[in-house]
Amino acid sequence: MNIKTSIVLLIPLLGLCACKPKVVSERPVIGFVSEVVQERANPTHQFLGGFKSGDANANIVVFGPLEEARPMSFSLFLFDKFDNVDARPVCDSLLDFSGEVITRVIMGDKTPLAEFRTEDDALKLRELTVKAALACMDTLSLRTPNDLSSFSHKAKGKVIVITPSAMAAYGKYDLDSLLRAFNIAEVAFFPLELMADRALAKPETRIGIVSSQSPELYEEFFKYRPDAEGHFIGVYPKETVLDPVSVVDSLALDVLLLDDYTVVADSLRARFPKLEVFSPGEVVSEACFKAMRRRNIFTHRVAYPKRETYTALLNEDLEFILIDSDDRELF
Repeated sequence: MNIKTSIVLLIPLLGLCACKPKVVSERPVIGFVSEVVQERANPTHQFLGGFKSGDANANIVVFGPLEEARPMSFSLFLFDKFDNVDARPVCDSLLDFSGEVITRVIMGDKTPLAEFRTEDDALKLRELTVKAALACMDTLSLRTPNDLSSFSHKAKGKVIVITPSAMAAYGKYDLDSLLRAFNIAEVAFFPLELMADRALAKPETRIGIVSSQSPELYEEFFKYRPDAEGHFIGVYPKETVLDPVSVVDSLALDVLLLDDYTVVADSLRARFPKLEVFSPGEVVSEACFKAMRRRNIFTHRVAYPKRETYTALLNEDLEFILIDSDDRELF
C-alpha cells in the first residue's frame, strides 16, 4: 500500500471519528460517562444526542434535599433584579421568572451526600451527580413509588440547579464533561461553583465559607481550581460566625460564601459590613436568568411563576426515579 492510498483510506476514518462525541477531559471521568459517550445504542447517549437546548416550554429544575431545594426555589420564584424587556439591572416589579415553571426534585435519601471519604463512595457520588442531572433533564416520572408500570411524564428540564455542595465537589466535573461531549451548554448550575466564580473574579481574594459541612468537601472542590490556590482560608459554622465575638472578626477575609441555607445573607452583611457576602439563591437566580436570556428560552407567558414537586428515589440500579409528589406547601 503506497502513501497516497493510505491517506485516501484515512480520510473517511477521521470523518467518522469527528462525528462521534468525545469526552473533553483533563483528568479521567467515571466509567458511566465514558460508556454513555462511546456507546451509540445507549439510551442516555440517544437522549443527550437529541436534547434540544432551545425548548422554551421546558422547566427550571432544582434538585437537592428539601432544606436546600425549598429556599432555592423560593429565591428563583421571587427574583426581580432585571428589567424583563431589556435585561437592565433594575427591579421592574415584574418577577424575572414570570411565566416559568419551577420544578423541585427532593432527594428522598441524603446519605450519599455525607459519604465521600473512601474511593468507592466518592465514585458513587460522582455517578449519582450525573444521574441526578439526567433525571431532571428527562421527562420520565412515576405516579407511585410502588407501581413501576404507572408512568407519567413531566416537562423537560431546560435549566438544572443541583444544590448539594458534595455533588459540586465530586461529580460536577463528570457532568460537565458529559454535557460538553454532546455540545450541551448552560444547562447545569451548582451554587457552590457560581459563588466561587464570583469570589475569585477579583485577585487576591481571601475566602471564608459559612457551612456546617466538612472542610474536606471544600478542599476537594478547590483542589482542581488553580485560580483558588491560597484564596480559600477556612470553613466556619453559623454559630461561630454569628457569635458576638466571632473568629471572622480576627481574620483578614474579603468574601464569605454562604453555604448554609438556614442563614439569611442580610444578617451576615449587617454583621460584617466590610465583607462581600455571596448567597446561593442570589447567584443562581442571576446566572439562570442570564443563561436563559442568552439561549432565548423564556416562555414569555404573562403569569406568575408556577411550581411543582417530585421526590427522587434511588432504584436498585442506582438511578434516580422521580415520583409525583402530593406536596401542597407553597415552598
